[in-house]
Amino acid sequence: MLSKDVLTSIDFPNSIYTDTRAINSRGDIVGTYQSTDGSFHGFLLKGADFTSIDYPGAAATYAQGISPQGDIVGSFLSAGVFHGFSLRHP
Repeated sequence: MLSKDVLTSIDFPNSIYTDTRAINSRGDIVGTYQSTDGSFHGFLLKGADFTSIDYPGAAATYAQGISPQGDIVGSFLSAGVFHGFSLRHP
């Protein structure tokens, strides 16, 4: 993340891959990370706190957008088919 000419690396803790997808006006960031077991999970970075996002029963979850209010949209993989999701985040 580049802020006031400072570039900051964003890495989900203990992951082997982190991909950011969107940021809202409050500075909350969403994206996807790959855990050491090879599975993919969505995440929310709010301040310095990471939260993992996993759609129940999904093989993979990808967080792809976030509104100014903190609502998150993305996709998940289940039984070989991709589906969309929305998550109201307080």
